[in-house]
Amino acid sequence: MHAEARRTGRSGAHTRTDTDELDDLVARYGTPLLVLDPNRARMRYRELQAAFPFVRFHYDASALAHPAVITAIAECGGFFEVSEEGALAAVLASRVDPVRVVHTHPVKHPQDLLSAYSVGVRFFVADSQTELEKFIGYPDDLELVLRLRFPDPRESRIPAIARGVAIDEAASAVRFAHSLGIRIAGFSLYLRGRGGAQPYAAAIARTLGLMVELENATGCRFDVLDLGTDFPAPEHGSAVELAEVARAVRTLLLPLKDRLTFLAEPGRLVASRCLTLVSDSSRTSVDSAEASESIDSGVSLVVVDSRPDEGGHFFRALADTRHRIFRSERRHLQTRAAAG
Repeated sequence: MHAEARRTGRSGAHTRTDTDELDDLVARYGTPLLVLDPNRARMRYRELQAAFPFVRFHYDASALAHPAVITAIAECGGFFEVSEEGALAAVLASRVDPVRVVHTHPVKHPQDLLSAYSVGVRFFVADSQTELEKFIGYPDDLELVLRLRFPDPRESRIPAIARGVAIDEAASAVRFAHSLGIRIAGFSLYLRGRGGAQPYAAAIARTLGLMVELENATGCRFDVLDLGTDFPAPEHGSAVELAEVARAVRTLLLPLKDRLTFLAEPGRLVASRCLTLVSDSSRTSVDSAEASESIDSGVSLVVVDSRPDEGGHFFRALADTRHRIFRSERRHLQTRAAAG
């Protein structure tokens, strides 16, 4: 069962589904019950906007692609990041303008690339010279940034499938793109999960230096710096962590805000704690994979403040870079209740 529960008689936005509200939902629908509160994503996204007003945040839809969450982000004036067709379809189904979407899959199938461009996506991230070749012949309205991989002292060797071009090889990759007639608009940072104030400040400073060096050497001009998927903090990043990162990067980025576009693609940081699984004895925050399993086992889904036509899209992660739609059919609204 997919039901909606609307808050009435309360003022202001809520950052969490209150205990009394959960009690009310349990009284109406019983247990076990899966509660999706998109207001948590909305408030988290607004926190990021307030802490980093100079950064354009693209919500990573693979973290939780339910249309209620996508709509909540869109209502904040939000942007989106997708890495495969299912996520793109979910975003477009919520009537998001495709020009507000960045496509970041590290290994793009040519047909997926063409499909994304055909529906209006114009912003892409490339991870290698092989990927750059796939953009040969595309019109000039396409904006392409090159993902940079920074060395990780914790690893003794590069993984078999590595995201991004090693930063020491970035100049060669930019020149290669130029030889193909492809313009690189800027760079995307990939820190391999090593977020935090100092790693980000160091990576940003090095990338800005690389931009100046290449502009002076080649005459090209960069206008985008993508701070990456882990910016500004991993899942459950605290207000203290966000403030620490903001202080560390502000002096580097603010002087360039009128010349460069800064963006980032948080996902789990925004979507964490949106889903609560309620049983007779516990209330537990779950991720989208656990939510998918719960729905398939027969647990009822209640979407707080949802719209009647919203379906139930969830994604199950198969690997760090791949997702598949686990449940994409629309769940018919069987019960509608007004809380209050």
